[in-house]
Amino acid sequence: MSRQLICVGPVAALLLAGSIACRPQQPFFFYEDGDLSHYVGMATDIEYPDVDVASLDDVEQAQPPFTLDNQMLDESKLWDLPLEEAVRIALENSKVIRLLDPAFNPDGRLLASSRAVTTIYDPALSESDPRFGVEGALAAFDAAFSTNIFWEQNDAPRNGFLSPAVPGLASFGVFQQDLGTFQAQISKLNATGGRTTIRHNVNYDSNNANDLTPGLRQFDSDWNVNVEAEIRQPLLQGAGVQFNRIAGPGSIPGFYNGVMIARLRTDQSLVDFEAAVRNLASDVERAYWELYLRYRVLDVMIEARDRALGIWQKAQARLAVAGLFETTSEARARYEYFQFRSQVEDALNAVYQGEANLRYVMGIAPNDGRLIRPITEPTTAKVEFDWSDVQAEALVRSPELRRQKWVIKQRELELIAAKNYLL
Repeated sequence: MSRQLICVGPVAALLLAGSIACRPQQPFFFYEDGDLSHYVGMATDIEYPDVDVASLDDVEQAQPPFTLDNQMLDESKLWDLPLEEAVRIALENSKVIRLLDPAFNPDGRLLASSRAVTTIYDPALSESDPRFGVEGALAAFDAAFSTNIFWEQNDAPRNGFLSPAVPGLASFGVFQQDLGTFQAQISKLNATGGRTTIRHNVNYDSNNANDLTPGLRQFDSDWNVNVEAEIRQPLLQGAGVQFNRIAGPGSIPGFYNGVMIARLRTDQSLVDFEAAVRNLASDVERAYWELYLRYRVLDVMIEARDRALGIWQKAQARLAVAGLFETTSEARARYEYFQFRSQVEDALNAVYQGEANLRYVMGIAPNDGRLIRPITEPTTAKVEFDWSDVQAEALVRSPELRRQKWVIKQRELELIAAKNYLL
């Protein structure tokens, strides 16, 4: 009977534990009244970053934007800006490079995904990256100095310890020992994949063995000092200057971070920065000439509105003399005037928008009380380009093409490193 109880007991315990584990448990919260209001209130509380970043004067002192009620043709509010000056200001203010989309509007990446925006610091960040930069890859080959010290104090009771010095002699008591170990070494990884180490070892041992077993030791304490020189060099996998410069020390297949790979990453970052500067200069010119075109459209609309106003005034004069016979002509002239007036307001709004886009790529305040007016006239001379020269220059100067060449070179080096793992 007792054996059956012994067998049934563990089975019942397992069933009870399984039933408790399968049943969902309600979490317990302190200071909770049952509706999780305290928890939800704290979890959804909006917090603001505590950063001390000074805003730019252009941001704090920005003036209200121009509207249709502003006197935009007031000469005191116009800023006559040549194209060369616009490009110079853009290059001076573009620590963060701003670009336009094909519709001449800000591309939006500056706020939506700031990490994807190019800055003037990108090449330096790539070069000095502690993990993937050139300096970080070279640091793996630096000589490393390390030292350690260990100290032990042992108290071990002995019960009939046989003495090796005197056969048949047993010692009794407590064996007491002070044991110290000190080590200092300089180790350096070689470009061939080997490692060279010079090590200094100091061992100290002090114990009461002579008190327990007389004649066992000549001195109660002793020092042992030695210097080691060690060279380890792989012969197949991981060996060779080329492999270690490509893959780096401690690499695994598929992940290479040698000096040559890090340098290629820096070259790719430089090409990306060059392309961003090119695109910036192009966008400044695009925004400049787009604003120039909108000014010309505004001039045409103003002239058309003024002529329509003159026609309407003449129609009103004829209506006053002829009466109902000129009603239709006066209504048509009034309609055309207000239509051209609406087009003038649309053209003026387009000027304000184009001027804001130009200010965006130039990196200046959205409005400083002045309205930019382009004064550089476009070239009207006929220019003919030779196709062969254009093609050859594009193949040499294209940053995108050079970047792909760097990528291909990186893949070739990674293939060389991958073959080393087959040895």
